[in-house]
Amino acid sequence: MARNEKTVWNRFSGIYDIWMRSDEKAYMDMCQRITQLLSPDSTVLEIATGTGTIASQLAHYFKQIEAIDFSPKMIANATTIF
Repeated sequence: MARNEKTVWNRFSGIYDIWMRSDEKAYMDMCQRITQLLSPDSTVLEIATGTGTIASQLAHYFKQIEAIDFSPKMIANATTIF
């Protein structure tokens, strides 16, 4: 990943959740489908988690969820959720 892309995502991290809310229904539908496809004893990996919006919705359902992102600032915002 180019350094410029990482810089963009680091800058965007402060407003990412506002942008995500515009598609909240789609993300909640996706979470519902994921919980239907996997069992509660599953370990889930979310790649490109952003600020952890989806991971936080799934965390209560699964045995373990791991979420990663290449933007340190996105991860810093995600850790405030958990």
